[in-house]
Amino acid sequence: MKFINDFKQQGLALKSEELQSVNGSKQWKNKLHYKKALLLLLFVASTAFSCTNKKEEVKILAQQSPDNSIIGKTLSSLYESKYFVAGNDLVVAPELKKHLNSSSDKFVQVGAQLLEKTNVRVTALKVADSKQNAQKTNPQDCYLFFEKGKNFEIIDFIKVDKGKDYVSNVIFENNTSGIAVGVFSESQEYFELQELFEVNSSGKKNKLSLNTVILDCPVPTDYVGEEDSGNYKFGVKSGKKYSRFWKENTNQTDAKQSGDFVLKQATVSSNGKDFKISVYEKNEKKLENSQHFDLKIEISEKARNVFRAIKSNQNIIASVDGNCSADGFTDVVSKDNYFTIEQTFCKNVLYVNAYTTFKIVGNNVLLHKYTETYTDRNNPDKVLQDKTWTAKKFGQVKFENFNHQTSIKR
Repeated sequence: MKFINDFKQQGLALKSEELQSVNGSKQWKNKLHYKKALLLLLFVASTAFSCTNKKEEVKILAQQSPDNSIIGKTLSSLYESKYFVAGNDLVVAPELKKHLNSSSDKFVQVGAQLLEKTNVRVTALKVADSKQNAQKTNPQDCYLFFEKGKNFEIIDFIKVDKGKDYVSNVIFENNTSGIAVGVFSESQEYFELQELFEVNSSGKKNKLSLNTVILDCPVPTDYVGEEDSGNYKFGVKSGKKYSRFWKENTNQTDAKQSGDFVLKQATVSSNGKDFKISVYEKNEKKLENSQHFDLKIEISEKARNVFRAIKSNQNIIASVDGNCSADGFTDVVSKDNYFTIEQTFCKNVLYVNAYTTFKIVGNNVLLHKYTETYTDRNNPDKVLQDKTWTAKKFGQVKFENFNHQTSIKR
């Protein structure tokens, strides 16, 4: 900076000299050229100094931003040690601190869950000040890691800044799932959305517009108890507030409004999750027994004390046959993570009792077994051999793709 000050002093001297000068246009012009050169040098020097500052700013920002070198690694490989403190899992991870540029090398594992409609796991780690202050509810930065694969390698991650909240398993209009980040008002039981992230089946995040239609936004249960969940609302700032359970922002209609009502239900449990199997009956009656044929069967998953539909199929129950007095759908029964749809229909001169059994495996509902028993309509006492098909014969068939007529090769 010394040479800049020297130039400034010379410039002031020149200005004084110019005011005193009255002779010689040639001398004046020479001094004018000298002044222009001086100003040019001052400009170049100040620009160079400014560029140096910019480079330093970029360098500092780069040091503050998380790097992507943790992609492909597992979280456990970044842990130095793990403790159980105050009922919470506390991990010490200096390497993770380095990669994330975190304020601490201690993190509390807030939770881990699978994202709906994907095989991606979301693990949340909240920064902890110390081993003694390892509480999930502490207002600290939180990191969400999207993991996939046999060993749950890190595919992507996002940072939720201190003072903000997040919700997993948000369902968007294209039937994909992801994360919502925002601020929750406990007094108003309202979640103001500030950022939306869709997570694809590969585990990569994609930031969405706040105008994206949301089909479902679960309750942030850190604040709202299960008994209060019916009052929960969400929305964007200065926008419409939506009730989580009535889904005012969707084109979906309740089953009763569409002319159907629940004929029969059964509950199923799998890996700590509860599911409800609902069979909807039609109000319309073209034939006396037509209400038990071509019925929609829907699977709902319990989340935050409310069941939400995740799969449906209208091709499991046989179509009505005007020349057959069979009942169609008769029952739905369940045990553990299995459920069976029972129905009767006609096949030539036979009454057929069909039992279609499905098994819930992770995020999939797969056909497990299909059995038919037969009764001769003309000779009910005639003994006929039962038939059973298993996955060895029909392969892997998902619930939503099963078709009573085409999935089983009789």
